[in-house]
Amino acid sequence: MKHESVHQALSGNPKGAGNNLGYWLGLWFGSGLLPKAPGTWGTLFALPFWGLLFWWSENILTRMVAVTLVSLVGIWACDQVILRLSEEDPKSAVIDEAAGFGLTLLIFKMNPVTLVLAFILFRFFDILKPWPIRIVDERIHGGLGVMLDDLIAGVFAALIMCLAMKVIGLPLEVISF
Repeated sequence: MKHESVHQALSGNPKGAGNNLGYWLGLWFGSGLLPKAPGTWGTLFALPFWGLLFWWSENILTRMVAVTLVSLVGIWACDQVILRLSEEDPKSAVIDEAAGFGLTLLIFKMNPVTLVLAFILFRFFDILKPWPIRIVDERIHGGLGVMLDDLIAGVFAALIMCLAMKVIGLPLEVISF
């Protein structure tokens, strides 16, 4: 099924399935409707959200609550997009990228190097889907499946960032716990 135009998406629910709020959250406020590479767009649209929130708060509990909330809402929202579009894993559902990218950034202090490296590594793991990400992507369905592979990609990206920080001395800083 082709993606809806922004006008069609704003004008209501053409199939009568799914919740409009859930649909828009699943599209990460419409970024999933942008042409070509919706996952990359979703991650780019998530960058100011997480960058500003995590710059404002270096409290690990606040950050964990934020990532958890986006992840839990994302499961429901992805289910709404799946219902609306009648697709198993709609590419326009990009709240999973937002949550996975937030997980990548979770423990790091915000600076341009952190944001750029996190973006590149998260997209790398999300696109390539190495083991076990690919297994999760193939075997777990619905909103949970859409979300889970991106959350694992976020963990992989964060681990590589920690490794790069320790092994090659990349100028990244971890928040105090």
